[in-house]
Amino acid sequence: MKPKSFLSCLCFFLTIKSTFSQTHWGLSASLNKTAQTFLSPAFGISFEKYISKKNSLETGILYRSCVDTGLKYYFFPTNWMNDRYTVTYSVKQSFLSIPLFYKRHTKILDISAGTTVDFFLNWKEKEKEIVTHSITSAPVIPVQVNPNSPPTFIYDSPQLEIMANGPLPFYKFDNSVLLGLLFRVSKKFDIYKDIYIEPFFSYNPVVTDYSINRKYISVSRKYLSAGVIAKYSL
Repeated sequence: MKPKSFLSCLCFFLTIKSTFSQTHWGLSASLNKTAQTFLSPAFGISFEKYISKKNSLETGILYRSCVDTGLKYYFFPTNWMNDRYTVTYSVKQSFLSIPLFYKRHTKILDISAGTTVDFFLNWKEKEKEIVTHSITSAPVIPVQVNPNSPPTFIYDSPQLEIMANGPLPFYKFDNSVLLGLLFRVSKKFDIYKDIYIEPFFSYNPVVTDYSINRKYISVSRKYLSAGVIAKYSL
């Protein structure tokens, strides 16, 4: 689904009318995990509209982030008899996520399926780790010095000192809009009158690749999430 198609579906959802016109507003909090990233929190608001007694549509606005720990650069001093260095950076990526999904209500569990759109907000370097390799064990892998050029080797010692000991030399997130699918199971628990909580588990494979520095590093991510939504029924 393209972003324009997603926005059209979202506008249609917000304007639909039904004889079972019940709406629910909520606040959500969850923890997310992918194979490439640390456990990270997410929070936001949700809006659910019933179209019949057992069927509803839900959307919302969610802030979520992930700390990617797999960004590695390899540095080689001018003298090949010297040690070589691997620098691994941890980078926090922040996103504004908008889900849109259909929910089927049953006596046991509520089952949902739909799509998500993530808008990339910013990134921030979190930490780095420098590992020294001996000349016999150093990995001979090229590194991209300039984001506008193919990967190359780094041999110059002054440049080595600046890049290995300084902040992340360059970082460009290529895709600003990421599309994904969403599958969720949840259960409603009444708290007081029109207030209830809804614990959930969700699976969110992002089909758009995470591409850094003109597709030099490109992977797909699959979010596993567990959380709870506190909702109020109007």
